[in-house]
Formats: sequence, structure tokens, C-alpha cells
Amino acid sequence: MKKIVIISYFFPPGKTPGNRALSWFKFFSNFGIYPIILTKAHEDNAGVTKFENGEVHRINSAPIFSENSFSSKLPSIARIVYYKIYSITIWLSKYDKTFQDFNNYFFDKLSNECDYLLITGSPFNLFKIGYNYVNRENGKWIADYRDLWNSSEMPRHFDSFIEKLYRKFIALKIEKKWVNSAFHVTTVSDHLGHKLRMITSNKVSVIENGFFEEEHQNFIRSEKENELTFVYVGTIYKTQQIDLCLNAINDAFERESAKGKFIFIGSSFNRKLKTVIDNWDSPHLEIISYPRLLKRECIKIQSKCHIGIMSSYGVKGIPASKLYEFLGLRQPVLLFPSDNDIIEETLNKANLGYCFSSYDEAVEGIQQIITTFSSEKEIRKTPNVEFINTFSRKNLAKKYLEKVFYLKK
Repeated sequence: MKKIVIISYFFPPGKTPGNRALSWFKFFSNFGIYPIILTKAHEDNAGVTKFENGEVHRINSAPIFSENSFSSKLPSIARIVYYKIYSITIWLSKYDKTFQDFNNYFFDKLSNECDYLLITGSPFNLFKIGYNYVNRENGKWIADYRDLWNSSEMPRHFDSFIEKLYRKFIALKIEKKWVNSAFHVTTVSDHLGHKLRMITSNKVSVIENGFFEEEHQNFIRSEKENELTFVYVGTIYKTQQIDLCLNAINDAFERESAKGKFIFIGSSFNRKLKTVIDNWDSPHLEIISYPRLLKRECIKIQSKCHIGIMSSYGVKGIPASKLYEFLGLRQPVLLFPSDNDIIEETLNKANLGYCFSSYDEAVEGIQQIITTFSSEKEIRKTPNVEFINTFSRKNLAKKYLEKVFYLKK
């Protein structure tokens, strides 16, 4: 059985980005590939754990910026300065402690016993380990982008004009050098694939994110809330107009003289949205906010709601992980404002979408939903199960190996 080392800073128990690597760990062995995960330890679980289908190496490593408790306690100005220093060490790599920890462990413990190396970013400076692997041992590695790095269209915190120029003319060249040493590049959407083909001559394949069937199957037919209930799950980004979506839903309930609920789960509110929610006083729409929950508890609450909420990120090609959680539950989704791109396309193919681009269109569409619910006490959508099942993590793991290694089973 061929062995592949998978370097993923994120891996359960941990944040959602680790689910991509988890799916490879769970299912690659079904198709003749033995996965070895190299990841960051959580609390006191450092060490090697071996399973029948693979093994997990957890190492004590320096935290990245978003997980650094020291930076989170700094005043805003000091935090900006710290972030800029941190960003420079990321680009220089050899001065970054996280990179050093992973790089040293891989070459000390794992490089001699693997046939392939797969690195999933972010953090993207871990890609340099793949570059080193080629130069030191003539190894083969795959670069996996969960999102873009220096060519990203997403707005960045604290970026100055000079830093944007640095990314474009210096950092991007570093990225190209590392990634062009890979024999294959993978990513999560066609738009991101198109952007990556502009910086690499290597083959780029699209393997989407998805859902674990076993996590959702017991909740697909959950008993719903009595009142029409909408739910938003996870992080809210500053480019998303969730306040506009809230107001559209409230206006629709008011016009129909009806009542409903809007639930947030694990959402951190930006200043603008926090002000809206703190001052919310509507007799038609109740807002309920839950803290970040364990995934099973989150899915349980989410499954009792009638309609999921999504909103455009303001850029193309961003298929948020929550999209696939909704697909796993076969749950209808209100997308407003629409991205007019991959999210709307996926929801329409799954026959689960209520997608609107204008405010008036959204209010009228939500009114129709309310009217239907008032008479039938349910939201009727017939999901395209065959299409939805293409996003099961098991099927996507098989697709990954077929695309990258041309393996069939």
C-alpha cells in the first residue's frame, strides 16, 4: 500500500478547515493509499496514534496568528504591528516557528517512509516543506488550496498599499516558486482553479469540500420548530450583508403580519451587525444567538430550523463549508444577497435554493415562503439527492485519488 503524508495545521479536534484532511484520513485507505497525518497538537495530545487505516502525528507547534492568545490581548494598534511582523515571517518562512516545527519533524521522522506528500493550506508557508522535499529528496508533493494565498480577492485585515504591492510583486513570486515544484495542485472551486492556473504550469484539479454522511443522516427528518425559523451558522465576514438579510426577512414577516425566528450559531458579530442586533426590537422576528457549539449539537439545532441562511462574500469562487452542511441535511437555503456564482449554482442544482439579488425581490420571495408555511406548516423542496450525494466526503476522497493519482476502484 502506498503511503502519503498529509500536512494539515488544522485537524480534529479543531476548526472546520481540518475536515478536508480528516476526510482523506478516513477514506484514502479504501482505495489503496495509507494516510499519515502531520498536524498541530491540541493541549496534551502530542504524540503518534496508529489506526488500522492510517496514523496521526500530533506535534507541539507555535500557534499561527489567528490562534495566538498573546496577540489577542494586545491593543488594536499593537496588534496591527504584531500582525505585520508576523506576516513578514510567514513570507520568509525560515524565521517562522510554525514552519520550522513542521519542516523539522517531517524530515526527521517521515520523509523517508512516504511515497507522496500532500500539504493543505493555510498556513501556506508550509508549502515550502514540499519545495524542500523536491530539492532534498527528489520527492513528489501535492499543493492543496482551501482558498487562495497572495492572489486572493478576499479583503485582508490591516493591509497597506505597500503590502499589497509586496504581495503582488515579491510574495507571489515566492509562492509560484514553491508551488511549481509540486506535481499536482488541487483546490475547491472552478474559479479558484482558474486563478491558480495563472500562477502555475502544473495540472490543477478541482475537488470540492463536502459533508460527512454519518454526521447528518440521523437529523435529516428532525422535527421542526413551530414558528418559521431561519438559521445562520458560523463566522460572519465583513463583506457579508447579513444585516440586509435580517431586515428583508423582518419586512416580509411584517407585511404578512406573521412571526418567526432567526437563529445565529457560533457567529462573532462585527461592530455594525452587533449594533443592529443589540438594538433589535421587532414584534415579528425574534433573534436568538448561540455560542460556538460542538458540531453534533450545532447540527441538531440547525436541523430543527426550516431554512438556512447564506450571503455573498463579495467575491467569486468561495463555496463556504456551511453550504455543504446544508446539503448534508437536505435543508432549503435562503441566499441573499446572492453570489450569482458557485453557491447559487450549487443550491439550484440541489433544488434547495431561494436565491435573490435585490432587496425587493428577496422580500417578495420570503413573503411567498411565509404564506406557504402558514397554510402547510412546512417548507416543501424536493432535494436532488443524486447530485447532493456527489458531495459526500467518501465520494470526494475517491474523486481526489482519481484526479491526482488516476486510481480507480
